[in-house]
Amino acid sequence: MPLISETDECIFCTGTPTTSEHVLPTWMNRVLIAEGSLITVEGRSGPHVGPPNVEWATDVLDLEAKVVCQPKCNGGWMHDLEDALIKRLTRLMQGQKMDTSRTLRRLLTRWATKTVAVFQQSGQALEWEQRQHLFTGGLPPGTHVWIAAYKGNRTAWYQSHLVRPFDIPNQPTLPSQGLAATLLVGRLIFHVLIQPLPPGSEVRTQYWIQPAIMRIWPPYSGSRLWAPRQAVDDEALFGFSASVGRWIELHAPRNLRSPQSP
Repeated sequence: MPLISETDECIFCTGTPTTSEHVLPTWMNRVLIAEGSLITVEGRSGPHVGPPNVEWATDVLDLEAKVVCQPKCNGGWMHDLEDALIKRLTRLMQGQKMDTSRTLRRLLTRWATKTVAVFQQSGQALEWEQRQHLFTGGLPPGTHVWIAAYKGNRTAWYQSHLVRPFDIPNQPTLPSQGLAATLLVGRLIFHVLIQPLPPGSEVRTQYWIQPAIMRIWPPYSGSRLWAPRQAVDDEALFGFSASVGRWIELHAPRNLRSPQSP
């Protein structure tokens, strides 16, 4: 079982000792095998440009990270989160249509962001304050999550990179960089962006990608049917994850825009 990262203290609560945790749960093996898929996992974590600082690959879902404690996290809120999602996440991994309530979208967001946080310990780790929000039942400020449908031959795939801050004038409190991560499990793709924004600003997707993607966080009211008009192939998956700036844009209040902005 490949161990992709190890820490002395829990990355979510600083508890000790840490225990090994599967980065992707082993029950997913059964789902993917039942679908007739070849189990393959690929991943990389690194800066926005240049070679990644971490690369890994395996032919089963057996990647482990020794970065969380047992009583509070691995056997506590993380276990409860997995139990609450397993049936519905299975259906999404199989490509089934589903009504997604606000509650479900929040659970999916927390699961995806938690998984990204564990993956990132092997490369560019999230800040302690960001990880602590997950431990206390929340989400890191500036969390944005979208889901997309996949039609390629991979079964699990992960890639992350640092992103440059949005170019907002007179905002010295913005962090110097954010994180974008793409996670594939079965027929389901998560794209997670963690980048705090100025008050009143929002991230919107470009029109050309909207038939293939659905935002699940930040929250909005009501249910929404998950049945995308388009599915993403491998070429689109790689492009989707390579640069977040290709398919989203920032909408800021007029008083934060530069004078030349429309």
